[in-house]
Amino acid sequence: MKSKRMVRALDIHVAGWPLRVLFDFTREVERETLIQKANRLWNDTCSSVRWVQREPRGHAALRVGVIAASSNADFVLIVFDAEGPCLPDEMDALCAAEALTETGAIGMTESIALETVRGIMQVSAADDQLRSRKIGSRLTWQLGKSIMTSPLDTSNCRYTVIDASNSGMILRAENAAKLEPLMQHDTEHEKKVFFVQENDGEKKNMIAVIGRDGKLLRAPDGNSVGAVLATIYDRDPEGEMPIRFHGLSCGMVEGSIHTVQIGQEGMLEIAWELRARARIVASCEFVSDPADPLDEGFLLR
Repeated sequence: MKSKRMVRALDIHVAGWPLRVLFDFTREVERETLIQKANRLWNDTCSSVRWVQREPRGHAALRVGVIAASSNADFVLIVFDAEGPCLPDEMDALCAAEALTETGAIGMTESIALETVRGIMQVSAADDQLRSRKIGSRLTWQLGKSIMTSPLDTSNCRYTVIDASNSGMILRAENAAKLEPLMQHDTEHEKKVFFVQENDGEKKNMIAVIGRDGKLLRAPDGNSVGAVLATIYDRDPEGEMPIRFHGLSCGMVEGSIHTVQIGQEGMLEIAWELRARARIVASCEFVSDPADPLDEGFLLR
């Protein structure tokens, strides 16, 4: 078969949050901003980013991260979803750190600075204490973040946190068809985060997040963890830290609060940390067949 193109990628997830990682394979353009680069990568004719996001027979939840050289940090991270360039999440940064170390692009290091459209995201190797808690037997990554409670507004997306512990609502992936109608938006710019504190031999917090499209996210995004952390802290400032969170895919992350102070307009300003184990699940080679009638493929929803 005469192939038109071949692209290599790593499939990585953090607690079920998926990222397909590509390393920089495009030409450099002088004085090009990150937003301009992201739009070029997505809109180029026969875009490899757009094609890999949809192959083999992609799904809408899959995100693609392109890692490139940076003059302002260790590396650049540009993230795409099914609709094109999007804001990177903390989970994306943890996946990128795993890709960089596992491929040898960077040696074993205590921290990696990633330049993104949200600014510099600093990812650090977690300490031995975290690994002893059995999140993972190998390297675990952590990422610091500051948020505001009441109202929480990060990355231009508002979060409403609802404690569903006494509602009889069972937060499980198999109940998605029942959960989604009960968790519809009040506004198109708001995400709803439902959480339930369970104790079945091991105290844990189940999280169900509704995205702006009205659909359940199988894994909690980074900001949703911060939103629930703020809620739990408001309820019990002296409570135990760190706190474990499980998404509908059963993946687990830990969040902890380091400092709390009164910010603008009397709102609590919380500095928190997200810790999780990124896992490589596949190393892929995608080959385009010029005779393939599906061309760039399609999305399963």
